[in-house]
Amino acid sequence: MRKVSLFLIVFLFAIFFYNLVFSQVEPVDPLPSTSFKPLQSIQQRAFNPVFAGKRIVNLKATQIQTLESAGFECVVPGETIEISPVGKSRTSYFVPSGVKPKSNFVHKIGQKILGKTKGETTITCIQPETGATQTVSLPTIVLYSTSRI
Repeated sequence: MRKVSLFLIVFLFAIFFYNLVFSQVEPVDPLPSTSFKPLQSIQQRAFNPVFAGKRIVNLKATQIQTLESAGFECVVPGETIEISPVGKSRTSYFVPSGVKPKSNFVHKIGQKILGKTKGETTITCIQPETGATQTVSLPTIVLYSTSRI
């Protein structure tokens, strides 16, 4: 009889304790649907036009160099550089004159570069003898930093 009464007391205490603890917890309302963004939106935001782990291979874009060697005059409101990841194809970029590297190092061939691009800049080249024009569109670097060497 003593075991049954002890079991009954423990059982009633457990029920009382369970109700005491869990009766104070209120159910969480579901979050409003406006707080969630579609997966496609998150993926688009996650894609930043950042180039990383690349090296400067030329201090002038190949397209600009080719046109200038053919007699065209190109007015570039800044500078162009050519960047290449190790073992991959080169890409030319435009750096506006107001954009300076965060590292304050002068551009040199072989430097590592890390940066962010936004949009493209169109550079027009004119051949003075014939008046022919050619345009070159290059991705625009808006923020970047270079290594010391």
